[in-house]
Amino acid sequence: MKKLVSLLLTGALACGLLAGCGGNAASTPAPADTTTPVDTTAPAETNPLDGTVLKVGATPAPHAEILEVVKDLLAQQGITLEIVEFNDYIQPNLAVEDGSLDANYFQHITYMNDFNEQYGTHLVSAAEVHYEPMALYAGKVTSLDELPDGALIGVPNDATNEARALLVLQQEGLITLDENGDRTFSGNNGRETVQNLFALQLTPADFQYAAGFDVIHTSIHSGTACAVLGGLARRTDLSMDFSNDGFTHVNVAELAPILQFAFFSAGSRSLEEVRAFAEYAAGCGVPQVIFTMGIRGSCGISRGAFWQGRAYPVRAVDALGAGDAFIAAFLTDFYCNGGDAPAAADRAAHFAADCCLHYGAFDHPLPLEQGGALLEV
Repeated sequence: MKKLVSLLLTGALACGLLAGCGGNAASTPAPADTTTPVDTTAPAETNPLDGTVLKVGATPAPHAEILEVVKDLLAQQGITLEIVEFNDYIQPNLAVEDGSLDANYFQHITYMNDFNEQYGTHLVSAAEVHYEPMALYAGKVTSLDELPDGALIGVPNDATNEARALLVLQQEGLITLDENGDRTFSGNNGRETVQNLFALQLTPADFQYAAGFDVIHTSIHSGTACAVLGGLARRTDLSMDFSNDGFTHVNVAELAPILQFAFFSAGSRSLEEVRAFAEYAAGCGVPQVIFTMGIRGSCGISRGAFWQGRAYPVRAVDALGAGDAFIAAFLTDFYCNGGDAPAAADRAAHFAADCCLHYGAFDHPLPLEQGGALLEV
């Protein structure tokens, strides 16, 4: 640009000079112009976004539908939008985490934060978008007044949206949720609860799926009908958690023929009481009877033989779910070690103790690989 300015100035001075000499009697022909012409046109503007490709994951409706509209708008700016549809809420986040997607569009910030905590991902919000409403949609009835006893209502299976769904059900007077503490369970609040209002129904495909497992574990508080439990027991081993308040001589005798495992919690009962009831359950036909007794360890009857196991005391951070941790580890080790119940109980006691060192169980899940590492202790 400096060269162009100097040339223009030189030309201006030359013109002035020529004008000043115009009155001379004799004129000298101007010398031929040997300078190279200068291109003074502005350079064509370039779009830095040309050729950009964005790969975004979305659930089909309405998010993918909205992106289809956005796709044409971005194309006008030189951006190619590739839309990848997902039918779940987990894979699109994992795809962003591993870099196979540039972004996704389907969730609210609360779900994303909960997902990061649960899966150890590092997702961040790029922009605020619309918030999906939560509502009840008609299935086989046209109004809530037509809901029969035992009707089945589907709710989302992620923590944040399930909570929203339960609040909607409570708002409509279908269930009652307690407000004690920061943990709310839909299954432990009396008769007005989900499993008491809505019966679990399994399809032939569900039973076929269950047959692919070594064992199915459930709880006496699940409200699952005996017919459903029997259908499961005909396809695989069935395990039942009777907890500390869910067992009687009557229901144990009723369920014993279909059970392979019966778990009980009896921290406040004497060893004599525990052994007597264990012998009763075994006599009813349960091959593996297991009692946990808190700091006193565990005991049980395996194929008619009584055994006892120790506990492993720790400085617990969160003991909620220790019993569930024990059961999960017991069943896993039992099938891996060839059916040695005392050995499985010892491994389970280790695992339950280790779980108490973490904010785990409900509301603070451990990453799968970390839980697996604990199980190998």
